[in-house]
Amino acid sequence: MSHLLKHYMVNRDNGQYIIDTLHGYVYPKLPELEIVHTLSKDNGVLYCLSTCADVLEYTITVSADELVNYQNNSNITITSTIERTIEVPVVDNQTLDPTGEVVTQTVYDLVYTEPYVVPETEGEGLQVITQQEWDDVISEFDNRQQEKRYDILRDIRDKILEITDWMVIRDFEQQEAVSTEFKIWRQALRDLPNSIEFPSSFPTLPTELETHTEIQELYSKFDEVRGVSMINDPLPPLPKLEELRLPR
Repeated sequence: MSHLLKHYMVNRDNGQYIIDTLHGYVYPKLPELEIVHTLSKDNGVLYCLSTCADVLEYTITVSADELVNYQNNSNITITSTIERTIEVPVVDNQTLDPTGEVVTQTVYDLVYTEPYVVPETEGEGLQVITQQEWDDVISEFDNRQQEKRYDILRDIRDKILEITDWMVIRDFEQQEAVSTEFKIWRQALRDLPNSIEFPSSFPTLPTELETHTEIQELYSKFDEVRGVSMINDPLPPLPKLEELRLPR
């Protein structure tokens, strides 16, 4: 298991968490920190969903007396103890100079684990969160990003409808019927993006507009929505480069 964290970057000069600037930051130094998602606020300030170790492992060499203290420490778990002997130089008690003699001493190479307590901050800087809170942060971010995508689609949609308004007016003035295909297409555009699933493309162009240069150019702008990142992206992934290559 690992700690689940929501945190901001830290000031590279003083190590303080920063929640209001776009510059001069680095990742915090936490044991086994893994950045899972890097998100951004509306003002561009970055924050992260990350994991870090909840248990740390240490290796230390101790004396017999020190070993007892570690064994009696309920906060740690000893995973390995290896006994060995070493030769220790004898020093003169008055001059602290080596006497040239050595004594044999028993020591223990100890491996143990200890829970890591995250140093949380007041406010938003660094927080340990639950799985539900983690999921809520992702959901809130994705909802906000999806609205940005919708704004892009609506803007393009409105331009396309505006371009084709004159066709409807022309047919009306000439008392000609607008084709069913054209009507269905225009209605599908108006419905964007208020559908059950996020649209993966604009509706198929009616036959009479398949060679319309300006509308084709606007249709090509659909991929701009991918520039607005989402963690749980409803759009299918783009094909990989090797999948686009023609077979030899």
